[in-house]
Amino acid sequence: MRIAIVVGLLLVFGCPARGKGINRQVERGSELETQLGYKLSVHDKHDEWRSEGLDEVFPIEGPAPEYVVKFHATAAGMLEDLSGLTLTVKRADEIVVQAPLAIRSIWNKENEVDVQFLIKKDMMNDAVLSLCCERRSEAGGSYVIRLRDYVSSINLPKKSLPTKTSWRL
Repeated sequence: MRIAIVVGLLLVFGCPARGKGINRQVERGSELETQLGYKLSVHDKHDEWRSEGLDEVFPIEGPAPEYVVKFHATAAGMLEDLSGLTLTVKRADEIVVQAPLAIRSIWNKENEVDVQFLIKKDMMNDAVLSLCCERRSEAGGSYVIRLRDYVSSINLPKKSLPTKTSWRL
């Protein structure tokens, strides 16, 4: 009976003491970003399609309502204990959406996490990616990356529309 009470108290009081680790905010262009070594890009969906040449097959006009987010990380260095990637959208101190994007276990032999997804532009200011690392080392905890810091546009050469004379066979 005493053992059950002690184990119960350890579970109740031990978990909060252990905590979730350290949450570190990663600023774009910072030394921490360089040390982590991930690649992250956020582009307008239509710009992404244009860069792949899809506008020649399907005419694309104007900006899209979504961004394409591409994330790539190698489980090495500070991210050696990388266990997961989570997207969180938070507004007014409440979580609107929280979705796991990638899970990597200690038994997983793959050393890379490669994720691509779409996100609505109106959610971008409230969206963060969390890189969760197991607490086996001093570098453990999680790293929080604001997506709005990575929004950019692809500079594509301006194309002129073909004339009717060039359509003749």
